[in-house]
Amino acid sequence: MQGNDEKESIIKDQAKRIVKNQAKKVAKKALKKLAKVAMKAVAKAIALGAKALLSLLATIGLPAILIIGSILIVIVLANSILSIGFSGKGGDNVDPDIKAVQTYIATKVNAEKGKYDSSLQPYIVTSDLISSMLPLMIGMADINVSDAKKKVDQIIKDLKPKSHSESFPVKVEITKNVCTWEEQPNWKVNGVSATFFEVSNKVSVLAFGWGGPVLDPGVPVTPPSPKPPPSKPKPPEPPKETEPPPPAPKIKVCNESKETKEETVNLVTKIDAWNGTITKEYSKSWTTWSCTKKETSEKETETCQRKETYRHISDNLSHNFTVFDNILNTYNIDLEQKKLMESSYEAVTSLPLGYLSWLGVSPGSNGNSGGNTGGSGPITIKPGDIPPASDGVFMKPANGRLSSPFGMRWGRLHSGIDIASGGKNVPIYAAADGVVTVSEYQWKNGKSTYGERIIIQHNINGKIWTTCYWHMVEGSRQFKVGDKVKKGDVIGLMGKTGDSTGIHLHFEIHPSVRVGESQRSAVDPLLHIKL
Repeated sequence: MQGNDEKESIIKDQAKRIVKNQAKKVAKKALKKLAKVAMKAVAKAIALGAKALLSLLATIGLPAILIIGSILIVIVLANSILSIGFSGKGGDNVDPDIKAVQTYIATKVNAEKGKYDSSLQPYIVTSDLISSMLPLMIGMADINVSDAKKKVDQIIKDLKPKSHSESFPVKVEITKNVCTWEEQPNWKVNGVSATFFEVSNKVSVLAFGWGGPVLDPGVPVTPPSPKPPPSKPKPPEPPKETEPPPPAPKIKVCNESKETKEETVNLVTKIDAWNGTITKEYSKSWTTWSCTKKETSEKETETCQRKETYRHISDNLSHNFTVFDNILNTYNIDLEQKKLMESSYEAVTSLPLGYLSWLGVSPGSNGNSGGNTGGSGPITIKPGDIPPASDGVFMKPANGRLSSPFGMRWGRLHSGIDIASGGKNVPIYAAADGVVTVSEYQWKNGKSTYGERIIIQHNINGKIWTTCYWHMVEGSRQFKVGDKVKKGDVIGLMGKTGDSTGIHLHFEIHPSVRVGESQRSAVDPLLHIKL
């Protein structure tokens, strides 16, 4: 008897490690709701194996909860196998129908990418996601290839990204430098001004004629001896050639002009994708000067230009699976099947999906929980967990010490304070009355910076304030978007999800509406709370 007891204890421990908390939560629903899925999901060999496994477990007298947990394991396994097959990662030994579907998925996704520019391509629905959805939409046995292809087309159509653009002004600066070559004014040769005039080479000629004095009639007149005819006048002598003075040197004379004009540029500012809304952030700066030069025999012209430009710096994803969820609901896919779908996706891609977190339920997976001790159920408050009462507008959001203050850190602004609890997952409290505006596991460009987080907006005496709570334990969020909270309400557990090296709370206060992921409006929380 003792040997049997030990054997049974070992088996129980192993089963508990596999099933964990998820089996306890979903076992009753799963047994009823997943029966149909299991019949479709399990191929003949797996079905036979499951039957043998259940018979064995029943024979050794395991409790019903473990038998149910084993069913779940088989279903998850079958679903993952189908997803791997559809995703093209099942190797060569794949059913021909599945092979045809997976080829079709890859072809259609690649064709869809070709329709969009590079800014939208990362947000097209992926082959792996379609492969995880498809088994639940078409059934996992007796696959109809034609029906599967129609479903693939519909998924791609419904989940295609949509971009939103805005026009932004840009300044353009233009400088033009025009240079000509001119004679140096007031130039002198040997100290004499070298101003030259055009000299005429025309010569006036004086012509002589006959004539003489009037004669006295009483005086004999001796006829004058005839005068020789006048000689022909000599032609004028040409002006003597003199060596001209050297020409005046030429100097370069330049005139510069400046002009500023304004243009517009269209930028994609928002993208509606299958998993949420992506807000694009840009920074504005000037380009370097670009110059062109043109020369002729008379002048030289150099034109230079620079302009303002917008550089893309980040994409901020705010999860919104509304369209995605509506598609699954159209096919009557329940919560437990959605959990299986997300598990299959993560098994194939090793990437978190974030869908269940957006739904506000615990995925029941390990994840980066930072010591997650529970799911999304109520949080137990232990003595000493509650921070001291505060008379101010805001209260201390969690017990612990200040591990990193507000201010510049590692070359950039640390826009809040870090509160550490010595490695414990202590409760986090709403700092003031307000409304939850963000409740999600945050993802950006394939990674998480803030992890599990909640943002609360407060209206305090007519002024809007915002408080932020980062790095909570995955699945510990107690409120969803739109919920009203009271000062001191427990909103989650301190964890280390996202970009974090240890369990702590990053807490921010903004005296305004927090726009996107901007940290510019943040102020030092220690101005409003006491640690």
